[in-house]
Amino acid sequence: MATTVFLTRCLLLNLIFSFGFALPAQAQAVQSDKRPAWVKAKPKRKTHYIGVGAASKSMLSYQSAARKNALLDLLGEIKISVSSASVLSQMEKNGSIKEEYESVIRASVADELQEFEQVDAFETDSLYWVCYQLSKKDYAAQKGKGMSAATRIAVQFYEKALDAEKSDAYPTAIDFYIKTLLALKEYWAEAVETQVAGKVVSLPVESYARLQQLLDKLSLHAETPVVKLTLQQQGSVPLKWKAVARNRPIEKLPLLISVTPQGPSGVYLTDQKGEAMLLLTAAMMRPSLKEARAMLDLNSFSKSSADDKFYAYIVGNLRAPSSAISFDIQSPSLRRVANDLYPFNAEHLFVDFANEKRYTFKNLRLVPIRGNLFFREAAGNVGYYVPLQAAIDSGKIIIREESASGRVNTLLIRNLSQDTIFVMAGEVLQGGKQDRVIASDMLIAPQSGQVKLPVFCVEKGRWKYKGGETDTKFKEYYGMANEHLRNLIDHRANQTQIWDEVKKSNERDHIDSETDAYTAHEKNMEFRREEAAYLNFFQNVFEQQADVVGVVAVSGNQIESCDLFISNQLFRREFPKLIYSYIDDAITYGGAISISQAEIERYVATLLNPDTQRAFVDEKGKVFQRGNQIIHIAIY
Repeated sequence: MATTVFLTRCLLLNLIFSFGFALPAQAQAVQSDKRPAWVKAKPKRKTHYIGVGAASKSMLSYQSAARKNALLDLLGEIKISVSSASVLSQMEKNGSIKEEYESVIRASVADELQEFEQVDAFETDSLYWVCYQLSKKDYAAQKGKGMSAATRIAVQFYEKALDAEKSDAYPTAIDFYIKTLLALKEYWAEAVETQVAGKVVSLPVESYARLQQLLDKLSLHAETPVVKLTLQQQGSVPLKWKAVARNRPIEKLPLLISVTPQGPSGVYLTDQKGEAMLLLTAAMMRPSLKEARAMLDLNSFSKSSADDKFYAYIVGNLRAPSSAISFDIQSPSLRRVANDLYPFNAEHLFVDFANEKRYTFKNLRLVPIRGNLFFREAAGNVGYYVPLQAAIDSGKIIIREESASGRVNTLLIRNLSQDTIFVMAGEVLQGGKQDRVIASDMLIAPQSGQVKLPVFCVEKGRWKYKGGETDTKFKEYYGMANEHLRNLIDHRANQTQIWDEVKKSNERDHIDSETDAYTAHEKNMEFRREEAAYLNFFQNVFEQQADVVGVVAVSGNQIESCDLFISNQLFRREFPKLIYSYIDDAITYGGAISISQAEIERYVATLLNPDTQRAFVDEKGKVFQRGNQIIHIAIY
């Protein structure tokens, strides 16, 4: 019995303790939720717009972030209804503009919004809340005040547009009509009515309509609707358009001219005759050309607003006059001959005798050979090749003697880079046991290991390392040998003939060298001064000329040489060193230009004729090719 009583008392005590702790815990949970009602549920009021925002207190500027979020929430309550009498309804296409306009206008309103106030703020250990409100009545008053101010400015622009249109100043009229619309951009969704010249008009709608009517009065006419391009096309092709209204030319009208498929070429202003012209250069010519189109460039008006999102709405919804010129491109008749030098033929290349003074200095004239619009496609994909000098200067390549004892006509070359290095016959290296000239064009591929490099000696009187050095590397790049040396090298001359030519060249240029070094030219100041004068004239002569792929170099009554490359890019990378070869030969062996154009034409015609070119090059020069692709042709 006593045991039963004891157990009963224990059970009662457990129940008392259980309820004693459980009930206060529930009450505490209810009492701890002290969040204000506006945090628990966003309030709705007929008289005010409400915005509630929160931010984590882990943020550095959490209070600013919460206020920004509250303002954005408030702006979300401001709905934009598009009036059927508004200009926005005329621009509207599939609802896309209204939705985007509403987003942009809210961002604009956020910068100008006044009279909103902070109602309350609340925070916990981890979060911070802010509540904003804006009186709908105050907002309507602020908006009305802003509309009145904007309308006054817009009326001034509109009246100037009317005056400009009456005097046929069409570019000015277009500019002021656009400014009228931009002045009222925040009210495009509404029917903004005002009085102009004694007449009540919806100013945005009226401006938009008159602007479109004005644009419809303008017309663009291509001088030649179809332009024929042929393989023999030389130089640039002028493409002309004329802007008129009521049969009168329009001056200073901005035209955006685009070439398909390349894209926009630029904006051109019409002249006093209402004309604008684009020069279709060789660099722009492709067999894939379709048309060139000129269009009134509305983005050129009211330039201070060009980045304005609203400006894009106007431009994107107006009809602007345009006119196209189509290209009729005659495809080549690809006559191939076995073992020819395709695409180095008269169907793809032409010699340019124009502006000979631009390419002539003292004893040297360079005659450009240009690729026509089909040459690039016929040439195919051309790899990126790094010139030898650039590779040496940047440490991409190492050239050394074959061994410590050396071998006169062989060096070793190793490519340390991921680029392919283009080595050209005639390039002179300084160092090692004697200076050398490279004997053959080569492409040195990445990770190709040590490759044997055929060379000739151009320093007969030395067979030892300079200054007691034992380093077998060639660290200095001299440049290109003159054309006489290059000619001997490419015709597989023997070493004795090379030494004889070096001696002859040094004697003619009054070069003294204890080791009979061709590179001793660099120490002769008189020779260097004369060379520098030529270089100053020629070094940038082909800058920005994207169609030149080679030159014929002439001096006196002789053709020194001709170099042709598979691409304009490769020609322009190699020209800075080739020009030394042409210059040095003109100084040493040349004379005043007396060769006739007819003789040069016969020379080039033989070179570019598929029936004769292979035998001609085999006799006078050398072809370097990689697989089936010819990289470089050198003839003398």
